[in-house]
Amino acid sequence: MSRITVATRIQRLLAMLQWIASSPDGVEISEVCARFSMGRSELLAELRMAAMIGDGSANFDDMPFQVIIEEQKVQVWLLAFRRPLRMTRAEQLALLTAVGALLGTEADPEDALARALTKLAAQLGVDPGATLEVALDHDGGPVVAELESAVSNGRRVRFSYWAFGRDAVSSRRVEPWNVFTQDDQWYLVGLDVDRGEARTFRLDRLSDLETTDETCSPPPRDLPNRIDLVSDLPVVELDLPRSAWWVAEAYPVKDVTTGPSRIRLSVPVAGIGWLERLLLRLGPDAQVLRIDPGLEAGDLAATAAERVLDRYR
Repeated sequence: MSRITVATRIQRLLAMLQWIASSPDGVEISEVCARFSMGRSELLAELRMAAMIGDGSANFDDMPFQVIIEEQKVQVWLLAFRRPLRMTRAEQLALLTAVGALLGTEADPEDALARALTKLAAQLGVDPGATLEVALDHDGGPVVAELESAVSNGRRVRFSYWAFGRDAVSSRRVEPWNVFTQDDQWYLVGLDVDRGEARTFRLDRLSDLETTDETCSPPPRDLPNRIDLVSDLPVVELDLPRSAWWVAEAYPVKDVTTGPSRIRLSVPVAGIGWLERLLLRLGPDAQVLRIDPGLEAGDLAATAAERVLDRYR
């Protein structure tokens, strides 16, 4: 049997994840093996590798998908795949270089991945096989420059911002206080004027930035130049069956206590939509013991389930 190529392996993995995700209740592992002509050990190795993609992010909810492997079943939840991917030019160049290295010099030009590489190179205006001279932008580019200018001149800014937890875009008016980088991401800290609260914004999630003529109030003293992305999040305390131990392995939980048949743990919550999806996956055996006042109250799982049903009515 010929060895599978890297390009084919990636295509198969993506097709597999999309197919499994189309069944919200999950798919039997034996069924996945049969559909993709794979042995159980090979399939589980691929799925475990996929589950690690993006787990180094400071914000655990940035992972492109979640893979939950049970004894006989696997579930996949697509996250970042649900919205158009917005990549910076630097990210596109990095992707071009990485995929080019994977394909090598003997790739079939008619292969789907090779064709995608050619299209990306054409968009960037480069030759896929050429040597690239890269000048690293340590200053964050024009968005950072404009925000730093607004901070220095005491001017409010306006922009559109995509909130991951709610999967929604809204217009924001902000008095900028500080711009800094952390873990390869740029952030803006400032006063959200309409909400009357200090907020932290990721720069890769904002667009249509505009500096206004409105002046700002003096910023607070001793502004941080780093943030703890997990400890700043609201927390929910859950009581779960032992079969839901995967929650402790998949997320940065704390205060974990185990009993003969149940576990208790606290989970940082990136958004109410994310929490609703988690509770739907856990099912009726999951109990919410305590919820942060900053989150909405009520039966979150029932509310989310009702919205899902409304789509089919």
